[in-house]
Amino acid sequence: GMEELVEYKGGCHCKDVRFTLEAPRHLICIDCTCSICAMRRNTHFVVPAARFHLEGDSADKVTTYTYNTHVAQHKFCKRCGILSFYTPRSNPDGVAVTVWCLDRPLPVLAGGPGAAAGGQSTFEVSVFDGDNWEANIEASGIQARSKE
Repeated sequence: GMEELVEYKGGCHCKDVRFTLEAPRHLICIDCTCSICAMRRNTHFVVPAARFHLEGDSADKVTTYTYNTHVAQHKFCKRCGILSFYTPRSNPDGVAVTVWCLDRPLPVLAGGPGAAAGGQSTFEVSVFDGDNWEANIEASGIQARSKE
């Protein structure tokens, strides 16, 4: 059956970039180890592009960095430098959202302290071996996460 979606809000540190999105109450996050994700401790979840909405003039407040295959569009705030969302190579039809950039109260780690309280969103994290992207992407199941 369809998982119930809840609304999340989030953005960058200075709040020039703001977004709303719809995603499940329990978020399946990826901790990618590729060169760029490792440097910025990228713990993210993927939503279909249709469920991600930039607010106001947020689109004008980001700049884009690409490298290697140039499929991934790494978007970060021109003012504070925080990358709160991007278009991932794994899901060009989706949006990857940094879980730590959601508005507080942040989701809590499933099975961790606070998770039993209920009502609050939870997340789990699995590591993705981004250094060996091609060898691992298919088995990861990540590509299905941007499909509605």
